[in-house]
Amino acid sequence: MAELKRRDMRQQDEYRAPNAVVGSLAYDLDFAEKEYRLRHAGEEQESYVRPAAKPAQEQRRKSAVRPARALALSPSLMLCGVAILGVLLMTILGYVALNQVSSEIVELKDQVAVLRQENVDLTTKHELTFDLATIKLQAEKYGMSKPSDSQMYHVDLSGRDVARVYETADNQRVLQKTMNSLKTAWGVVVEYFS
Repeated sequence: MAELKRRDMRQQDEYRAPNAVVGSLAYDLDFAEKEYRLRHAGEEQESYVRPAAKPAQEQRRKSAVRPARALALSPSLMLCGVAILGVLLMTILGYVALNQVSSEIVELKDQVAVLRQENVDLTTKHELTFDLATIKLQAEKYGMSKPSDSQMYHVDLSGRDVARVYETADNQRVLQKTMNSLKTAWGVVVEYFS
């Protein structure tokens, strides 16, 4: 037996040599099986024991149709589903709001274009109303003329500015002013709550 092992080992070493080619297949196809046998030579092998046949009544119970159970969803799974639906709903509502704002912007741009054109028209009309030649003709028609030098007066305002404040109640005392203020405030409060 020992000699058989040595021979197998030598043969394995030959097969494993870097440039060795042995036989037509170049590999020992039974190498793994031989190695397994060597490693497990003294061990007992377990044999497969077939379970005893069950009575026919138990087999019928198993094969009977069972009612389907309701799917039990975990709360975290339901919470994630609700969160995803909420995000989808918010996204859709965001797109709707964005569409509305975009349409309002288009309407406002149209209004701005119309108002700019109207502004140009009104500015032109306003400038035409101040035609100096027309104003001069209207003034002469009503007998107006330019003032002569004798009708013009020149005012000299080169002095410094002075402001004077006149008080009519210099002799009122501080106590009287305070009493008057309190009476006024009391009258306002009474008027407010009545």
